Amino acid sequence: MPDPKHDMTTAQIVNCWNSIGVWGRERPRCPVLLEVIHCRNCDQYIAAGQRVLQRPMPKEYQQEWTRLLAHKKDTDAGHHLMIIVFRIGNEWFSLPVNYLQHVETRRAIHSVPHRNSAIVKGVVNIDGKVKMCFSLGALLGITESATASDSTRRTAVYEGLVVLKNAGRSYVFPVTEALELARISLEELTAVPSTVSAVSASYLLGLVQYAGHRIGHLDADLVMAGFERSL
Repeated sequence: MPDPKHDMTTAQIVNCWNSIGVWGRERPRCPVLLEVIHCRNCDQYIAAGQRVLQRPMPKEYQQEWTRLLAHKKDTDAGHHLMIIVFRIGNEWFSLPVNYLQHVETRRAIHSVPHRNSAIVKGVVNIDGKVKMCFSLGALLGITESATASDSTRRTAVYEGLVVLKNAGRSYVFPVTEALELARISLEELTAVPSTVSAVSASYLLGLVQYAGHRIGHLDADLVMAGFERSL
């Protein structure tokens, strides 16, 4: 028999944390908070994250990704590109800013129970909405580090989160440091040396020197496709 405290309508379950929860202003507050203290510890919030994982992929979306991945990259000489530069662990990377939605500051990521993929880190609250959070480090086969963690609540806190958006979908991943926006020429890109791991190299368009760092410029289409495959 369902617990009356958790007997909410679908609409309430979707965003109850924004109305009667810790991010809401309605009164009275949710009575479950007396037990769980914070919405992120509530079954409803965890269930919302699981529904994000289980959502079906629209046929039109799959067709759009097929078209994007088959599209020839524009590498005309003299073509300039705006990029976002960031660090994961000890490695520097960049992505084109036309995919960048925004960069979030220090934020907690909450793991989803019974999810074993290293690439899917869990769920995170972005502007009051639950978003799936991925590990770019795991996708590239490198180590990323959190600044703090709480094993009892299965959370980790990172210095920054990069939010990408494409075709109506958001892709969130933590970074150790977000440097800045920069403008480069594709002529500056050099070939990926054999010393770079095969896993990382498969996602790189090339390397570029910027602000004293050797930066791996990532293929955004392949990165987001890798995130999708992890689901």
